[in-house]
Amino acid sequence: MSEFQFYMECLHKYQQNEPFTSFQTFFQQPTNAWMKGSSRLTSELKNSPLGRAVLDFWYRLGQKQDFLGLEGEYEVEPFLEDNTLPLEAVMEICSCDELVVLDLLDQGELVGKKSDGNWQISEQSVQYYQRSKQG
Repeated sequence: MSEFQFYMECLHKYQQNEPFTSFQTFFQQPTNAWMKGSSRLTSELKNSPLGRAVLDFWYRLGQKQDFLGLEGEYEVEPFLEDNTLPLEAVMEICSCDELVVLDLLDQGELVGKKSDGNWQISEQSVQYYQRSKQG
């Protein structure tokens, strides 16, 4: 599983409101793409972009499920803190039609959310998808 696939699995578990302790067990497995064989969380892992995202999901689940205290308000889904692009822009960037983009969203290759009937797609997920197709 690649780091991106691991991130998408964490995002899915977060969106499904995975039980806090189950999510914690999942992300601390030494065999996953984030831990890379380590049996403990190092500051390097915690401070990596993937680590910050995973721990953010973990913290938010802990707050929602009353395992952790609230240190600020979280009213926005994590990916929406990223710049978003409309569906049409993503179609142009990826040189594909609407059905392909919707399939990529469904498969977790892109991250997005429908708002007022229009798709808002994470710019970072589009950039990551583009890089993964090149390499």
